[in-house]
Amino acid sequence: MSEEISVLIIEDESEWYESISMNLQDFGYIVAGIASTFEDAVNSLNNCEYDIVLLDINLNKRNSGIEIGKLISAHYRKPYIFITSVSDKNILKEAVLAGPSAYLGKPVSPVSLIATIQSAINNFQNHIVAHGKVEDDYSFFFVKSGNKYKRIAWKEVVCIRSEKKYTCLLY
Repeated sequence: MSEEISVLIIEDESEWYESISMNLQDFGYIVAGIASTFEDAVNSLNNCEYDIVLLDINLNKRNSGIEIGKLISAHYRKPYIFITSVSDKNILKEAVLAGPSAYLGKPVSPVSLIATIQSAINNFQNHIVAHGKVEDDYSFFFVKSGNKYKRIAWKEVVCIRSEKKYTCLLY
């Protein structure tokens, strides 16, 4: 299993998903898949292995990204980030209520994208720990290594040892 973070991109405009995909790969992330319609998105959510989702609100001239965000929150329990150019106040309120880990406006700088992904993963992991939500679908966790998070599967952990204020993890 890869230690790198896998990202599912749900975006209907090729120039945006190509740019985001290149930025992710430049920073060592794996692009798990790209979906451009509501139907493709649901299929990818069910069939791709991913850690986080980058999600456009306005897919194919509809705000179906908000519905996908609600699905991710309720059924997939993964962090997701809205990346959009939508600026309508009512749509933004609805998007916030969907429960994204973060919200980025287009165009997104590569540094903002990567920092937001890392923060979203950290906040998602802290939320799981704080609320004691260790369930079957949390078969992995994230650890910070340098300035980046890595994905570790629990089944790969051989030993965890406390060393004063640090934890040693053998996997």
